[in-house]
Amino acid sequence: MSAHNTPFEFYQSPLSQVPFTAATGSIAFDRMGCVIPVNTTVGSGSALTLLAPTKAGIIGTVVLVVDAGDLVLTVTNGYNADGDTSITFGTPTNFVTFI
Repeated sequence: MSAHNTPFEFYQSPLSQVPFTAATGSIAFDRMGCVIPVNTTVGSGSALTLLAPTKAGIIGTVVLVVDAGDLVLTVTNGYNADGDTSITFGTPTNFVTFI
């Protein structure tokens, strides 16, 4: 990693965020290739909102890593041409990638 492009390389980082463990709240992709692991062991499941990306063109993934109940993910502004906004994860390793 050279100093002149360090910010760009951090933006492109495929490293995941810290696992999200709250039962409710908001999550957001903050860099290209971002992976947000979700752990639903804090209750009987989680209801989270995926905020619009912080930068145009970001590709990111949400994955259920530990399942103690379903994860219901509400996507701000919808996730497809029909404007659907809700996705339910019921099994560990369920994931969705947004492009």
